Amino acid sequence: MLRILSTTFFLLITILGMANQSKIDSLINADDSLKITNNSRERFLVHSQLAKQYKAIHDTDRYIGSILTMANMSRASGSHLISLNILQELENSIYTLTPKEVIQVCLIKGSTLYEIDDKDSAIYWAHSGLLLSKKFGIQKFAPLLNNLLGASFMFTKPDSAISYIETSIAGFLSVNDSNGVVLPYLNLALLYGNQNRYSKAIETIANSLVILDQEDVPIYRKMAYANLAMIYRDIEDYKNSTLFLNLRDSVNYEINNNQLIFQFSQFQDRLEDEKNTRELMKLKAKVEIAEVENRNQDILITLGLVLLVALGMSLFFAIKSSRDRKKMTQIMHNKAQELEQINRFKNQILSVISHDMRSPLAQVITFQHAKNSGINFSPDEIREMDKTIMASAKNGLLILDNLLKWANNQFSSEELKLETFDSYFVITQIIQQVDELANEKDIVIHSDVTTLDLFTNESLYQIILRNLLSNAIKFSPMNSEIRVNARLEENNFIITVTDQGPGIPKRILDALDKGDRIKPKTGSYGEKGAGIGLTFSKEFAQRIGATLTFNTEILVGTEATFTLPIAKEAPQE
Repeated sequence: MLRILSTTFFLLITILGMANQSKIDSLINADDSLKITNNSRERFLVHSQLAKQYKAIHDTDRYIGSILTMANMSRASGSHLISLNILQELENSIYTLTPKEVIQVCLIKGSTLYEIDDKDSAIYWAHSGLLLSKKFGIQKFAPLLNNLLGASFMFTKPDSAISYIETSIAGFLSVNDSNGVVLPYLNLALLYGNQNRYSKAIETIANSLVILDQEDVPIYRKMAYANLAMIYRDIEDYKNSTLFLNLRDSVNYEINNNQLIFQFSQFQDRLEDEKNTRELMKLKAKVEIAEVENRNQDILITLGLVLLVALGMSLFFAIKSSRDRKKMTQIMHNKAQELEQINRFKNQILSVISHDMRSPLAQVITFQHAKNSGINFSPDEIREMDKTIMASAKNGLLILDNLLKWANNQFSSEELKLETFDSYFVITQIIQQVDELANEKDIVIHSDVTTLDLFTNESLYQIILRNLLSNAIKFSPMNSEIRVNARLEENNFIITVTDQGPGIPKRILDALDKGDRIKPKTGSYGEKGAGIGLTFSKEFAQRIGATLTFNTEILVGTEATFTLPIAKEAPQE
């Protein structure tokens, strides 16, 4: 029976391996579809999943390729600091980049700096990329780099800009890259329009539309129609201007519709993954049960043999030896339990400190990287960054102080320390501590908090709320909202934290109820975690007599409810 179950188990592992490859293929197909609509944010999520898959199977080249795509998609979606930070982390990582990958870094960094209006830096990186392309004979990215140079010189050196973009067009046409040549055509048309060479601009856009009729890219078609609408407006042909504005809006509707279709496909894939995971866990449990049964049989046989041999020994010696052995075993067992408890508590303290300190330290590192990235920030922007770095450092120090007080309290033999504090002040303070993380994802935190004096352990109370807010930010999408509500209902102080994230999978809620270790899960934009926040939050809630529950729905969001009973009368000093 065990052999059959083991064989079946390994067969299922093989099937799941094939399923993982199928998932990679599915993600690649989704990425190909998203290239057409140029949906940058969805492509970022797809490549975030692909990067995890490639890293798991040690496919370094494809892993780096997905990381570069994530940086480019962050740039395309307007998250320029995130893009620069991703590139900086890749350059500082253990991976050695190939010349081709270094050229890609030059292209993405130059494009990012161009979009934040640092044209001089964009020109520097584009030139660097072209020099490397020439040195190593890698011409794949040369047309894109020439187009970037042309766009950077568009308003300062129009003639040079036209020369670079014409070189870019020639490069794309030489390798029959009809999709790639469309953007330089549109940039060239914009240059002609700026010089009032309207006939030449219309002719150039017509060239791009001929290509788009064969291989349609809706985002490029939208740009072409918008450009034509502006040209006809400038020459006071309002009939044609209105026509192309309507065509632009029609293409925009198509782009939005494709995004909805892809999101539904992602939802189906997620449901299938959860089904496979459940089946694997059931079969693994059956194998473990069979192994335990066989092990028990072996133990019984061994004990029988030992008893037969022991019959030849004297009864007195057997009794004395048994007593001494039991006494020594009990002493060792007690010591082992004591050491295990101390070691478990040490690990718990280290885990809590590392978990809660990650956010303020990440903020300091992110803004310091931004300051050292070579971007020419204004003095006001530098001052704002310095203020943010200082605030993050102070928040980190405050969090560390609270955690050390809590740790010291745990080592003490005294009972859990209870104290009176203002609920409104503490919740507001914690929101301020995580606000910078929310700002990086354009997340707005709304709070509606009742002022009330609470009597409980303040350190554990803060850790629970900070973890709930950090989790909500981590799994919330860009441009979303988080709501914090705190109210008094009868003899309970109830705090709810509501987000618009993907929801908590049932397997995680089940593991949380059983007290099992939760496998770390990556956030909506690749944020890393330790997989301990919810586990400790629930444990700490129980220690102060509170409860922690979750109302969650896939793709809709999660409402975490922290219910703290309060004393009917205020504590006496």
